[in-house]
Amino acid sequence: MSNAIVNKYQDISDYLQRVRGRIDYVYPKDCPLSREQFFAGCVSMIKKDRSGKQSLMSCKPESIAKSLIFAAKLGLSPDPDEKKFYLLPFKGEATPCVGYLGYLELIYREFPDTSVCSQVVHEGETFYIDLGSERKVKHEAGFFTHKPAIGAYAIIVLPNGNKEIERMSTESIEKIRGTKKGPWVTDWQAMARKTVLKRMVKYLPLGSTARNAASAEEYMEAGVHTVDDYIDAELETTVESTQGQRMMEELNGRIKKETRAV
Repeated sequence: MSNAIVNKYQDISDYLQRVRGRIDYVYPKDCPLSREQFFAGCVSMIKKDRSGKQSLMSCKPESIAKSLIFAAKLGLSPDPDEKKFYLLPFKGEATPCVGYLGYLELIYREFPDTSVCSQVVHEGETFYIDLGSERKVKHEAGFFTHKPAIGAYAIIVLPNGNKEIERMSTESIEKIRGTKKGPWVTDWQAMARKTVLKRMVKYLPLGSTARNAASAEEYMEAGVHTVDDYIDAELETTVESTQGQRMMEELNGRIKKETRAV
């Protein structure tokens, strides 16, 4: 690994060290993902970026640290293999992106009695939606995933028994995707399912984590807000945490070890 790349990862490590208290402060108290597991996900993200699965080397380390604070606030692992949270490069900045499985986790964590389903429809499949009083979908999927996708749909059954359905064409999904790469290239189907699922969270109560995450993503994608508006503090936070400091020192050491090993 070149000195320039090693220095870039060291910069990322230094920024994470500076915000250790903020990450610990915003982390959900009742999150099933432990802080140790979250920081292990940070290390995994960096290792996979080095192996070429992501393109974060062009991003400012500060933007990477801020996106990870956003992930910490949601209690989602940034390990790309878990497909719950991604960092997408855009014009030299790392931007946070909640994945399909991330939204499912947020919904079920807060509303365990809610039922959610989102699927992609392909050419040749039988597909019918009844938007009347019964609100039902008939989708005979078969084995046509090799054929072009024509759209996606999502169903949510709320704890009170109310059922809602949303659907989107592939053209509409691609319009929202724009020029994004990352998981849109490696796992288009999951991102399509996530895109239509995001429309369902409006049926969840105001203030719910999934609804807030979807709103934040939309405002950031539209350029109305930045990640700074959602991490509750400037990067130079004065919040201190012994636990957070210990974890970040361990993460810092692991990052240095990984960069020296290559």
